[in-house]
Amino acid sequence: MSTPKDGKQIANMLYHAGVETLLTVGYAEIGKKVFRRPAPKKVDFNVNDVVMLSIDILLAMATKDMLIKQGIIPADIMNNANEEKIRHDKAIEKLEKAQADWNKRRIQRLDFINEQLQKEHHAVQTFEDVDQAMKQYYYITSKQLTPLSPKPKLSDFYTPSEDQKKIEKLHLLLVEWF
Repeated sequence: MSTPKDGKQIANMLYHAGVETLLTVGYAEIGKKVFRRPAPKKVDFNVNDVVMLSIDILLAMATKDMLIKQGIIPADIMNNANEEKIRHDKAIEKLEKAQADWNKRRIQRLDFINEQLQKEHHAVQTFEDVDQAMKQYYYITSKQLTPLSPKPKLSDFYTPSEDQKKIEKLHLLLVEWF
């Protein structure tokens, strides 16, 4: 009696089946080119075709296991994916908070400069660009303001794990291949 499989197990099985299938096709193509063996033309395989296909499948399985042991492809794509998603979501939350704080400081800086320039009776325009406003403020008052920090970006809070990078590269390779 088999146990029911959840979505993660099914996704993992499909992933590994896809890797083995691609490797099998690759080994079959190599066999056709190197050994100049023809591809089977009928549905009923003869003994030679069955042996060759079995060798291709065994090579594919051995290659997949070797790639997993060397860490080139992940053994369990769903286990790392959940942890990676949690890290990514936390980084997005931090990024949103940092951007909100940065925007608040930016608006406060603009308001301060616009207000100061109005007090000095030099307000020809209301600035929306902080850099332009700071240059104009310095030009008029000769007072240097400390620059705002750069606008926060996702890479300030999140770096994909090595497994995630490998999965993305494999995905790009598969998309490009097909």
